[in-house]
Amino acid sequence: MSLSVESEWTNYTIPELKDKSNNQQYQDNMLPFPYEIRNVDANLNMQLMKDFSGERTGFVEVGPKKWVFPSGYTKAAQSIYNFKLRSDDVFVATFPRSGTTWTQEMVWLLCNNLDFQTAAKVPLNDRFKFLE
Repeated sequence: MSLSVESEWTNYTIPELKDKSNNQQYQDNMLPFPYEIRNVDANLNMQLMKDFSGERTGFVEVGPKKWVFPSGYTKAAQSIYNFKLRSDDVFVATFPRSGTTWTQEMVWLLCNNLDFQTAAKVPLNDRFKFLE
């Protein structure tokens, strides 16, 4: 098992952020996002912004169960919905402020034969994609 520096994740990033000519086949094969996304109630949004001070853009609710996400989710929802998992994918799931970055570094190094040289040259965000 290995995680490549040039990950296949780039095929599943938000289409608006990618050069359309490089990503056209992926976009053509995407399924439409099946749920409605709408802004949360203004009062709830104010409370959420207060409680989750790291979020600056507001919140949306998704689907019939009204799952709450940061508003940036609206741009990524279809790509996340269409994300193709591989058998060798590795996920790191942590609570906020509990050593996520440190854990990502360890996992990346273990999956890449302790390649400290690449780890020192390539930023963690390029080696280990973050999906929140």
